[in-house]
Amino acid sequence: MAKQEGVTEALNATDQMEWVCRKNSIHSRAEVIYA
Repeated sequence: MAKQEGVTEALNATDQMEWVCRKNSIHSRAEVIYA
């Protein structure tokens, strides 16, 4: 999911807050899918 949405280490290096927000969003959606 992260790869498809462009959430990369490069994004982490340039905009850490955006990276964290996107990672949290992906994590939340994954929990719903696999719960």
